[in-house]
Amino acid sequence: MKRFLVWLFTDALSVRVGSVRYVPDWVAIGAVLTALLVVVSVVGIWYAMRAGRQERRHQRDMEAKHVEKELLVRVMDQANMPYESAMDFLYDIVAANMNDATKTHQVAIDGIRKAREVHRQFSTATASLMNVLRRSRPRRFPRKTRDQALEHYDDLVQKAVAVNGRLLRYITACDWSKIDVEELQREGGGEAFEMGDILRRVTADLLARMYSDEHEWIPFRFEGKPEDGDGRVAFDFVDDPPLGTP
Repeated sequence: MKRFLVWLFTDALSVRVGSVRYVPDWVAIGAVLTALLVVVSVVGIWYAMRAGRQERRHQRDMEAKHVEKELLVRVMDQANMPYESAMDFLYDIVAANMNDATKTHQVAIDGIRKAREVHRQFSTATASLMNVLRRSRPRRFPRKTRDQALEHYDDLVQKAVAVNGRLLRYITACDWSKIDVEELQREGGGEAFEMGDILRRVTADLLARMYSDEHEWIPFRFEGKPEDGDGRVAFDFVDDPPLGTP
């Protein structure tokens, strides 16, 4: 056995060139193999650390998306609440005027208080959402990517808050004895309803993009529409792709 091993690692691997016989230098070969082993180990550690960083980043992105989803759903739920609170105010005032005008003042105060609270909740929900989106979305986009979708959404949110504020100011200062549906619609009600509807649909699209293959930063598409003189919104959101298409 000993003679076989000597033959295997010397004679079998030796090379003769002319009268010179070359025998493997196992010390040098061992040093090379050791160096290769070290290199392989370092590369393996680097890939393991990289995989760990990617996993942690993916986990952070999923947690951020979960928070974004909750805030987006909250805004969707509250998109039309300012308009609905104004309509509740109108119906309560009309009912009070018809049944007992002496209670109109108290009904109006209660309705205004409720409308202000709804407006405050809507403003808080949109402000919280925008602050989260501005900080979390860029982390999962390529560097120097312009988030045009968020720019459009921010502009839409600001318009919705402004329209709802206008409606709140109207029901606070109007003549409660003469208020009616047509006047409320002209003074911001119609615009608040349509803006709330557009905001809800765009919010839903923003949420859907988070879980699709579509780039989240692609801008939304809006199209103009003729004004009707009753304070309606002069644009509308274009679903892209339309519902029912792959």
